[in-house]
Amino acid sequence: MVRKRSKDWQKLHSSSRKSSTPAPNLKARAAILDAIENQIRDLNPPETKQTYDRLL
Repeated sequence: MVRKRSKDWQKLHSSSRKSSTPAPNLKARAAILDAIENQIRDLNPPETKQTYDRLL
């Protein structure tokens, strides 16, 4: 059984979702991708190659 939410609840949460979405942090994204690229290149930690092969 699915419980319906009140219109007040929907109104409160639908408006707050739009404004609370954080802007993407491009510096953090670049740093994470750089670290991943280094791991793939160096195969360090060893699990990197296993994961890489599994995903491709």
